[in-house]
Amino acid sequence: MRVAFFLESLSATAPAHPLTRAFPHLQHARISFRCFTGSPFTELAVREEVIGLQPYSALRFPDQEEAQALSDGVSRQLEAFHPDLIHLADTSLLSLLGLSYARSHQLPLVATYSPQEADQAEAGYLRWFYSACQLVLVENDNDGHALNRLGLTHTRIERVAASNSLVRSRQLSACYQQLQRAFSAAPGRPKRQLRRRSPEQVVAVPQLAVI
Repeated sequence: MRVAFFLESLSATAPAHPLTRAFPHLQHARISFRCFTGSPFTELAVREEVIGLQPYSALRFPDQEEAQALSDGVSRQLEAFHPDLIHLADTSLLSLLGLSYARSHQLPLVATYSPQEADQAEAGYLRWFYSACQLVLVENDNDGHALNRLGLTHTRIERVAASNSLVRSRQLSACYQQLQRAFSAAPGRPKRQLRRRSPEQVVAVPQLAVI
């Protein structure tokens, strides 16, 4: 199985850190991955699977040409990697690149819920973001209750280990396999097709995720 991760930061204080600690175990579970991140300057970044991007937080709100170039570059790398699903490790603007790609290429979406991010984002954005995913992973029941209060109706919520990276990687593998099977078997699921963007269609932030 091939999984593409999107997250803003690999630092130990980032919301996605518990997930990134499971990366070394994923290949033992026969999961090949690529991690698209805005801060690749850690020990983990020496891995060829980690792809550093210029973060939108540094660009602030880039003009359409910059945003389009970044989006096109990520799309080319994803098309070469050919992921089976996309995992959004946070709700950052970089993750919107993964969300957009998954939608246009009919791939299943997984997200990791972070209470740290939830305290900083508006409920409307969180509802829209997590509703786009088939599965959202939480570390405890309180996080699950917080997601339920957002009113998600078609998104499954699953609990994963918070501290044990090996256990977490096994849980991730099981969740991915189950989601991929369910997604492929869904009634009326169209055959996966590559959607070409018309020449006049441009990407802007934060409109990036709705193309």
